[in-house]
Amino acid sequence: MKSNGQIPKKGFPLCPLNELVPCVGRTFKLGELKISVFKTRSGKTLAVQALCPHRGGPLGEALCDEQLLICPLHGYSFSLETGNCTISDKYQVKTYPTFVVNGWIYLDLSTFPNLSLSNAQS
Repeated sequence: MKSNGQIPKKGFPLCPLNELVPCVGRTFKLGELKISVFKTRSGKTLAVQALCPHRGGPLGEALCDEQLLICPLHGYSFSLETGNCTISDKYQVKTYPTFVVNGWIYLDLSTFPNLSLSNAQS
């Protein structure tokens, strides 16, 4: 998470930081990409793919702490930083960089040069 007052060229606004409940996910659809965004109690923002790789559980309904999120479907837990599953080496969630500028959470799109955001919604 960056917060320097300037919006990078490749940032896409998701929502105001104060709209996220700490430790509860929220899902966004950006074109074909679905992500779940979390704000920890300390205010750190993180984003992961929206579906659990184990059985497709909705990670936007997951709870998190400072380091882990727990899938609501079967309780599989994943590192918010690395996406690694703490229960099985077979599963990993994709993580996405975010940053906060002027109270807004942005998805850092610098790693998604071909992403079309024409149908973005939350």
